Amino acid sequence: QSNWPVMRDLLGTPGLAPSPEDIEAAYAHFREVLAIRKSTPLFRLPTGEEIKDRLRFYNTGPGQIPGLIVLSVEDADGGIDRAHKLLVVALNASDETAGFTVAELGGRNLVLHPRQIASSDPVVRTASVSPSGAFSIPARTAAVFWAFRPAMEQIWLLIQDVDALEAAGVVNGGQANALRAKLQAALQQAERGNDHAAANQLGAFLHQVRALLTEGEAEALIANAGLAIEELER
Repeated sequence: QSNWPVMRDLLGTPGLAPSPEDIEAAYAHFREVLAIRKSTPLFRLPTGEEIKDRLRFYNTGPGQIPGLIVLSVEDADGGIDRAHKLLVVALNASDETAGFTVAELGGRNLVLHPRQIASSDPVVRTASVSPSGAFSIPARTAAVFWAFRPAMEQIWLLIQDVDALEAAGVVNGGQANALRAKLQAALQQAERGNDHAAANQLGAFLHQVRALLTEGEAEALIANAGLAIEELER
């Protein structure tokens, strides 16, 4: 309320009144941000411990670039997101493009989020990261980059899932061996670069999972195997 005199004058300035196009752009941006948040659980870490373990900030200290926040959320063990192992968010509040290099993020296969690649905002589409970890963030822009988890790594995690089910007594040794055999075959095909054959082996694995497990027991395996197939077909 104390700022109302200032806001009243601003709201009464004709040149500052939002046009229908401005309102539509704001609505599109809001939907885009919500879609990005929904696209990975790395934006929704469940506990304070997970946040402390996985969240890291860059561009800190006395030499930092003013107005630029850069953070990463990493999921090396696949405990949060099987499809993505790294998320980087860069927020540039300044009125100039900001360049910033994080050497340790080089070689991590980061790409701009697909919702921003296809954004109706032409500015955010120019945000970029190089293989060496050099980021270019346009003025007044929040850019999101992520790295997909390689299919072979996802298959190894599926093998660990089967191991855990065997240890918990959900499947017996013979059933676990049969499931692991399909995953090992998929892994061998992926190692040879035969992604289509690897995806077919995962399809056979899914068929076996549905035959051996209840719907509730199979749910996570089915979802995670589906993500691995998507990565093989990407």
